[in-house]
Amino acid sequence: MTTPANNNIPRPASFDAMLTEHMPFVRYLAKDREDVVQNIALAAMEKWQHYSGGYKFSTWLGLVARAVADDARVKRTA
Repeated sequence: MTTPANNNIPRPASFDAMLTEHMPFVRYLAKDREDVVQNIALAAMEKWQHYSGGYKFSTWLGLVARAVADDARVKRTA
């Protein structure tokens, strides 16, 4: 298990495995922009406690990716 910097509760290894398994999807969402890929992965790792397992991991990851993209868009226009 690994521990994110912003809390003391370790991420389950199964979450890390799911994120690794879905990296091709993350790359697709990020249009292969490595900086965006890293930001999506980092945001997912920071927000892992918000994933309840009540729906597909890819759906939740897509929402995280959209939030990262929206943040990036706001920063570019500011």
